[in-house]
Amino acid sequence: MRRRCITFALVTSILAGASHDAWAGDAEGARAHFEAGKKLRDDGDCAKAIPEFDKSLAADKSIGAFYNLGFCHEQLGHRMEAYNAYKRAQELASQKKDDRLKEIGGAIASLLETPHVRLILPQPIPPGTTITVDDQLVPEAFHQNETVVFTKNTKLHSVVITSPGYEDVRENVETKQLKAITLRRPT
Repeated sequence: MRRRCITFALVTSILAGASHDAWAGDAEGARAHFEAGKKLRDDGDCAKAIPEFDKSLAADKSIGAFYNLGFCHEQLGHRMEAYNAYKRAQELASQKKDDRLKEIGGAIASLLETPHVRLILPQPIPPGTTITVDDQLVPEAFHQNETVVFTKNTKLHSVVITSPGYEDVRENVETKQLKAITLRRPT
């Protein structure tokens, strides 16, 4: 596996220089899709870039592909998808002690300036758990230990969590509030 140590000072450096990640899996396939995605992103076509970054990530997980995927989702207003992609980039950068960690953290912090609620879910999350925020179903793919749900510009949000074998949880959660959720078995 080929490695290059690259220091980036700006977020744009992540976007422009991310192709220098080490490619461990299907190197050529990952790189080809990454480069195609990067070109589409540079041309302002994030909608077409996203599938290319997804294909790159299917071939090989890289910090740059996750970061660029997050950037494109954010540009298209897909805040939950952007957050999750940025978090994956952050996890990889942290594991690799990569210099881009600070810039990725900045992208996440900027995204978290928009309205959202943060739910701390019990682990493991019971199978069949459903979460709705303001009557909108949160896709299961977004259920994590800390689940961030981006919302509209309102102050209070209705959160309902159901899980087979547990009492329903109904909470009112303020925008940007961190709320720990406890599941209880019926008595």
